[in-house]
Amino acid sequence: NSVEKTGRVKADYCVALQYDSSFQPSTSGISGFLARVGAYSYSLYLFHVFVVFEMAKFIHLHIMNIANFYVAGVWSVLCLLLIVPVGYLSFRFIEEPFLVFRKRYIKN
Repeated sequence: NSVEKTGRVKADYCVALQYDSSFQPSTSGISGFLARVGAYSYSLYLFHVFVVFEMAKFIHLHIMNIANFYVAGVWSVLCLLLIVPVGYLSFRFIEEPFLVFRKRYIKN
């Protein structure tokens, strides 16, 4: 019945809104790490064009064959962990100083 489905969707939406407004993410552990990576993500995005293919080529030629999907996946995670400090430095010293000029969307 479409009326039941519509009512169910509305109820689910209301529950999701309540959950969303009450959710407080952790600032420590893996959640905190992922939040920081998210803050640095634009810097990481800018660097990846220059770094990703060169890192992959270097690993493939000098360390091991990464033609296997799973091996490449492991190396991707390791390379991400290596580039996060670079993303932090870029965010902290290049991007963050300009954030004072942005328009605030939400008032604290």
